[in-house]
Amino acid sequence: MAPSDITIEILKDIRDGVRGTNERLERVEGRLETMDGRLERVEGRLETMDGRLETVEGALLDLAGQHRFVVRYMRGLARRDTRIDGDVADLRVRVEALEVKVEGKRT
Repeated sequence: MAPSDITIEILKDIRDGVRGTNERLERVEGRLETMDGRLERVEGRLETMDGRLETVEGALLDLAGQHRFVVRYMRGLARRDTRIDGDVADLRVRVEALEVKVEGKRT
């Protein structure tokens, strides 16, 4: 082969290599576009989830506030019940004393 034939063959090989590289780059570009679409869909779903989580967080905060209210209310009832127990015991003693007086006057 003459030196010009070898040069031509080398240039053809380089051209074919560049074409192959271009084809691979086009496939990679297509895959990247597909991935970009998928990432956009995932981003949309994450935004939806974020909104839902904000709603759940708000509901839990409301529930916690209601729970605190119920606990305070129940503590108040429990304290009142302990005071009432003493009052009821005192009233029983007084009623029994009155009953004894009434029975004593009847006889």
